[in-house]
Amino acid sequence: MKRFVTYTLLFMLLAGSTLGVGEYIVRNMPNSYSYKHRWMLDNASQLEYLILGSSHTYYGFLPSAFFDNSFNLANVSQNPEYDLLLLKKYLPLCKRLHTVVIPVSYFTFFDKPFEQGSEWHFAINYKLYMGVDKHSNLSKYNFEISNRPVYSGKLLSFLKGKELPMCDTLGFGVGYTIDDKASTWKYDAQYIVKRHTAVNWDEFDGNLDNLRKVAQFCKENDLRLILVTTPTAESYYTLLDKAQLEKTYSAITGLCNDYSLNYYNYMTDIRFNDDDFHDGDHLSDIGAQKFTTILKEDFSKE
Repeated sequence: MKRFVTYTLLFMLLAGSTLGVGEYIVRNMPNSYSYKHRWMLDNASQLEYLILGSSHTYYGFLPSAFFDNSFNLANVSQNPEYDLLLLKKYLPLCKRLHTVVIPVSYFTFFDKPFEQGSEWHFAINYKLYMGVDKHSNLSKYNFEISNRPVYSGKLLSFLKGKELPMCDTLGFGVGYTIDDKASTWKYDAQYIVKRHTAVNWDEFDGNLDNLRKVAQFCKENDLRLILVTTPTAESYYTLLDKAQLEKTYSAITGLCNDYSLNYYNYMTDIRFNDDDFHDGDHLSDIGAQKFTTILKEDFSKE
């Protein structure tokens, strides 16, 4: 019995040590979240234009093609709640910031919060790599291993000597290029639309409230908030649910009226062709350059 207990304790110690080493390795692998956090700590004092939001701006807004002192702080699936958390965290460092750009997409008002949906693990990145203290240090959001599939994938990448997907020096997500898009991307748009179309509108009020909080925070801190809907392919926007789209536009109109915001809608802009898209609702690297240039021109006219 004594030998069994000893072996059990040794096994538990070995397993715990292995998990601890794995956690340490994964946490120290460079990623876009940790890069953006360090960039903000080092450079936010010179920042003038801050881009927030989801993958639509992460892969669609190229700061190097915009005005000087711009930075892309968007992340995949980032919602208005986390936009606000990041704004509050970094604003004290931003001495020259005057403009904030946030995308409003077909799904923005209808997605579940991270913690309530299948993308809960994204909250880990904000806790570990950007210092967002929404969750306790003892919660599952403070450990990479909490999401074993992603944890295992990162650890495997380390063992194979591969780097995690990264962004460029100004936060733009690299990887969504013309060359690597699937040949079936137009056909795949129907599945993307289905995923983005809400089964119910239970989350609408909460998401609208979060975006209102962003607008109010910007107003209180003398920041100009710009709302943008990025371009989408015809194969995507022709399939959208009209009721959900009308609800979205109605909410945007209300926000613009209540907070005197400017809104730029490029969803069905005919200036964008197939080469400008990586898939139905994401721009390619060429499309991102084109879109950012157009947006800069429209800003300049204003």
